[in-house]
Amino acid sequence: MGYFPRQGTMSPQSPPPTFIPPKPSVSYIVDCLYQNTYVWLINGSQFWFYPTRVEYGEVSGCIFPKNQQLK
Repeated sequence: MGYFPRQGTMSPQSPPPTFIPPKPSVSYIVDCLYQNTYVWLINGSQFWFYPTRVEYGEVSGCIFPKNQQLK
């Protein structure tokens, strides 16, 4: 992953979908900036994530706990 300058603190404007999408064979988180993104971790955890920054291998954003909606 490369360096991507901070583009503000854009937050999600709507909750993530209620379904789990099919798992892709390959994906790059940088392609998912400012979009609701479903994440599968190697430890088996999975959740909706809204990435807002990718920098030097670090990713920042909002995680949606199961069944949580925006207020």
